[in-house]
Amino acid sequence: MRKLSAVFQTGLTDWIEIDFSRWGSAAEYENQLFIQLKQAVLEKRKIRFEYFNSSGTASIREALPQKLIYKDKAWYLHAFCLLHNDCRLFRFTRIKHLHLTETHFDAIPETDQNNSSQPQDTRPLINLELQFPPEVGFKLYDLLEDSAITQTQHGYTVNLTLPETDWIYDFLMSFGEKVTIIRPQYIKQKIIQKYEAALNHYKET
Repeated sequence: MRKLSAVFQTGLTDWIEIDFSRWGSAAEYENQLFIQLKQAVLEKRKIRFEYFNSSGTASIREALPQKLIYKDKAWYLHAFCLLHNDCRLFRFTRIKHLHLTETHFDAIPETDQNNSSQPQDTRPLINLELQFPPEVGFKLYDLLEDSAITQTQHGYTVNLTLPETDWIYDFLMSFGEKVTIIRPQYIKQKIIQKYEAALNHYKET
Protein backbone atom coordinates (compact mmCIF):
# COMPACT_ATOMS: atom_id res chain seq x y z
CA MET A 1 0.00 0.00 0.00
CA ARG A 2 2.89 2.39 0.72
CA LYS A 3 4.36 1.66 -2.71
CA LEU A 4 1.02 2.28 -4.41
CA SER A 5 0.63 5.55 -2.51
CA ALA A 6 4.05 6.68 -3.72
CA VAL A 7 3.20 5.80 -7.33
CA PHE A 8 -0.08 7.72 -7.29
CA GLN A 9 1.29 10.49 -5.06
CA THR A 10 -1.42 10.22 -2.46
CA GLY A 11 -1.57 9.36 1.23
CA LEU A 12 -2.84 6.15 2.78
CA THR A 13 -6.57 6.81 2.47
CA ASP A 14 -9.60 4.66 1.69
CA TRP A 15 -9.28 5.11 -2.08
CA ILE A 16 -8.24 1.47 -2.65
CA GLU A 17 -8.77 -1.90 -0.97
CA ILE A 18 -7.08 -5.19 -1.82
CA ASP A 19 -8.86 -8.39 -0.81
CA PHE A 20 -7.68 -11.70 -2.31
CA SER A 21 -10.42 -13.83 -0.72
CA ARG A 22 -13.10 -15.30 -2.97
CA TRP A 23 -16.73 -14.21 -2.98
CA GLY A 24 -18.66 -16.35 -0.51
CA SER A 25 -15.48 -17.86 0.92
CA ALA A 26 -14.32 -18.15 4.51
CA ALA A 27 -11.92 -15.21 4.35
CA GLU A 28 -10.60 -15.79 7.87
CA TYR A 29 -9.55 -19.37 6.99
CA GLU A 30 -7.89 -18.28 3.74
CA ASN A 31 -6.00 -15.48 5.47
CA GLN A 32 -4.79 -17.85 8.17
CA LEU A 33 -3.65 -20.33 5.52
CA PHE A 34 -1.71 -17.57 3.76
CA ILE A 35 -0.02 -16.55 7.04
CA GLN A 36 0.94 -20.15 7.85
CA LEU A 37 2.37 -20.84 4.39
CA LYS A 38 4.27 -17.56 4.43
CA GLN A 39 5.75 -18.55 7.79
CA ALA A 40 6.71 -21.99 6.44
CA VAL A 41 8.47 -20.43 3.43
CA LEU A 42 10.39 -17.84 5.45
CA GLU A 43 11.36 -20.25 8.23
CA LYS A 44 12.11 -23.13 5.79
CA ARG A 45 9.89 -25.58 7.64
CA LYS A 46 8.62 -28.83 6.20
CA ILE A 47 4.82 -28.93 5.97
CA ARG A 48 2.23 -31.71 5.96
CA PHE A 49 -1.28 -31.35 4.51
CA GLU A 50 -4.15 -33.06 2.76
CA TYR A 51 -4.40 -32.15 -0.93
CA PHE A 52 -7.19 -32.62 -3.47
CA ASN A 53 -5.99 -32.93 -7.08
CA SER A 54 -7.95 -31.91 -10.20
CA SER A 55 -9.69 -35.31 -10.22
CA GLY A 56 -10.95 -34.81 -6.66
CA THR A 57 -8.64 -37.46 -5.18
CA ALA A 58 -7.27 -36.63 -1.73
CA SER A 59 -3.79 -37.57 -0.55
CA ILE A 60 -1.50 -36.69 2.35
CA ARG A 61 1.51 -34.69 1.22
CA GLU A 62 4.75 -33.60 2.83
CA ALA A 63 6.58 -30.76 1.11
CA LEU A 64 9.40 -28.26 1.39
CA PRO A 65 7.84 -24.85 0.60
CA GLN A 66 9.79 -22.48 -1.64
CA LYS A 67 7.54 -19.53 -2.54
CA LEU A 68 3.96 -18.29 -2.88
CA ILE A 69 2.66 -17.43 -6.34
CA TYR A 70 -0.42 -15.43 -7.32
CA LYS A 71 -1.54 -16.28 -10.87
CA ASP A 72 -4.83 -16.19 -12.76
CA LYS A 73 -6.91 -15.05 -9.76
CA ALA A 74 -5.56 -17.78 -7.46
CA TRP A 75 -2.78 -18.36 -4.93
CA TYR A 76 -0.39 -21.29 -5.34
CA LEU A 77 2.37 -22.77 -3.24
CA HIS A 78 5.53 -23.75 -5.12
CA ALA A 79 7.16 -26.54 -3.13
CA PHE A 80 9.24 -29.70 -3.36
CA CYS A 81 6.79 -32.58 -2.94
CA LEU A 82 8.37 -35.46 -1.01
CA LEU A 83 5.72 -37.87 -2.31
CA HIS A 84 6.70 -37.31 -5.96
CA ASN A 85 10.31 -36.26 -5.26
CA ASP A 86 9.84 -33.24 -7.51
CA CYS A 87 8.63 -29.63 -7.44
CA ARG A 88 4.89 -29.02 -7.69
CA LEU A 89 2.39 -26.17 -7.63
CA PHE A 90 -0.32 -26.59 -4.99
CA ARG A 91 -3.43 -24.44 -5.26
CA PHE A 92 -4.35 -22.87 -1.91
CA THR A 93 -8.04 -23.77 -2.16
CA ARG A 94 -7.16 -27.49 -2.37
CA ILE A 95 -4.86 -27.50 0.67
CA LYS A 96 -6.60 -28.78 3.81
CA HIS A 97 -5.46 -29.52 7.38
CA LEU A 98 -2.12 -27.77 7.02
CA HIS A 99 0.50 -28.57 9.68
CA LEU A 100 3.88 -26.87 10.04
CA THR A 101 6.36 -29.43 11.34
CA GLU A 102 9.39 -28.65 13.49
CA THR A 103 11.68 -30.00 10.77
CA HIS A 104 13.75 -27.32 9.03
CA PHE A 105 15.60 -27.65 5.73
CA ASP A 106 18.48 -25.74 4.16
CA ALA A 107 17.71 -25.92 0.44
CA ILE A 108 15.27 -27.34 -2.09
CA PRO A 109 16.71 -30.38 -3.93
CA GLU A 110 17.72 -29.56 -7.51
CA THR A 111 15.25 -30.69 -10.20
CA ASP A 112 14.40 -29.62 -13.75
CA GLN A 113 11.16 -28.10 -12.46
CA ASN A 114 12.63 -25.90 -9.70
CA ASN A 115 11.94 -22.69 -11.60
CA SER A 116 8.65 -23.76 -13.12
CA SER A 117 5.63 -21.58 -12.42
CA GLN A 118 3.21 -23.80 -14.36
CA PRO A 119 1.00 -26.53 -12.92
CA GLN A 120 2.27 -30.01 -13.73
CA ASP A 121 0.08 -31.70 -16.33
CA THR A 122 1.29 -34.30 -18.80
CA ARG A 123 -2.00 -34.83 -20.62
CA PRO A 124 -2.00 -34.12 -24.39
CA LEU A 125 -2.92 -30.63 -25.56
CA ILE A 126 -6.05 -30.01 -27.61
CA ASN A 127 -6.90 -27.07 -29.87
CA LEU A 128 -10.33 -25.67 -29.08
CA GLU A 129 -12.26 -23.37 -31.40
CA LEU A 130 -15.42 -21.92 -29.90
CA GLN A 131 -18.07 -19.35 -30.83
CA PHE A 132 -20.01 -17.16 -28.41
CA PRO A 133 -22.81 -14.58 -28.77
CA PRO A 134 -22.11 -10.90 -27.94
CA GLU A 135 -23.85 -10.96 -24.53
CA VAL A 136 -21.19 -13.20 -22.93
CA GLY A 137 -18.22 -11.09 -24.00
CA PHE A 138 -17.70 -9.72 -20.48
CA LYS A 139 -17.31 -13.26 -19.10
CA LEU A 140 -14.78 -14.19 -21.77
CA TYR A 141 -12.63 -11.18 -20.94
CA ASP A 142 -12.90 -12.04 -17.23
CA LEU A 143 -11.59 -15.56 -17.78
CA LEU A 144 -9.29 -15.52 -20.83
CA GLU A 145 -6.36 -13.65 -22.30
CA ASP A 146 -7.30 -11.04 -24.90
CA SER A 147 -5.12 -12.82 -27.46
CA ALA A 148 -7.45 -15.86 -27.35
CA ILE A 149 -10.54 -13.81 -28.20
CA THR A 150 -11.50 -12.49 -31.64
CA GLN A 151 -14.54 -10.26 -31.96
CA THR A 152 -16.69 -11.03 -35.00
CA GLN A 153 -19.81 -9.57 -36.59
CA HIS A 154 -22.00 -12.04 -34.66
CA GLY A 155 -20.12 -12.31 -31.37
CA TYR A 156 -16.77 -13.84 -30.47
CA THR A 157 -14.49 -16.64 -31.64
CA VAL A 158 -12.14 -18.16 -29.06
CA ASN A 159 -9.10 -20.30 -29.82
CA LEU A 160 -7.40 -22.13 -26.93
CA THR A 161 -4.68 -24.75 -26.65
CA LEU A 162 -4.98 -26.57 -23.32
CA PRO A 163 -4.56 -30.00 -21.72
CA GLU A 164 -7.86 -31.86 -21.63
CA THR A 165 -8.84 -31.53 -17.98
CA ASP A 166 -12.10 -31.17 -16.08
CA TRP A 167 -11.58 -27.40 -16.24
CA ILE A 168 -12.38 -27.40 -19.97
CA TYR A 169 -15.73 -29.11 -19.44
CA ASP A 170 -16.61 -26.93 -16.43
CA PHE A 171 -15.71 -23.86 -18.49
CA LEU A 172 -17.84 -24.89 -21.48
CA MET A 173 -20.83 -26.00 -19.41
CA SER A 174 -20.81 -22.73 -17.45
CA PHE A 175 -22.01 -21.01 -20.65
CA GLY A 176 -25.00 -23.32 -21.14
CA GLU A 177 -26.48 -22.73 -24.60
CA LYS A 178 -24.30 -19.64 -25.12
CA VAL A 179 -21.34 -21.54 -26.60
CA THR A 180 -20.88 -23.45 -29.86
CA ILE A 181 -18.03 -25.94 -30.14
CA ILE A 182 -16.50 -25.77 -33.62
CA ARG A 183 -13.68 -28.23 -32.97
CA PRO A 184 -12.83 -30.82 -31.88
CA GLN A 185 -16.15 -32.55 -32.34
CA TYR A 186 -15.50 -35.23 -29.73
CA ILE A 187 -15.55 -32.52 -27.04
CA LYS A 188 -19.10 -31.70 -28.11
CA GLN A 189 -20.06 -35.37 -27.69
CA LYS A 190 -18.57 -35.47 -24.20
CA ILE A 191 -20.50 -32.32 -23.25
CA ILE A 192 -23.72 -33.98 -24.46
CA GLN A 193 -22.95 -37.03 -22.31
CA LYS A 194 -22.33 -34.86 -19.26
CA TYR A 195 -25.63 -32.98 -19.74
CA GLU A 196 -27.50 -36.26 -20.22
CA ALA A 197 -25.94 -37.67 -17.04
CA ALA A 198 -26.93 -34.53 -15.11
CA LEU A 199 -30.48 -34.70 -16.50
CA ASN A 200 -30.83 -38.36 -15.52
CA HIS A 201 -29.49 -37.59 -12.07
CA TYR A 202 -32.13 -34.93 -11.42
CA LYS A 203 -34.88 -37.13 -12.84
CA GLU A 204 -33.96 -39.84 -10.33
CA THR A 205 -33.74 -37.55 -7.27
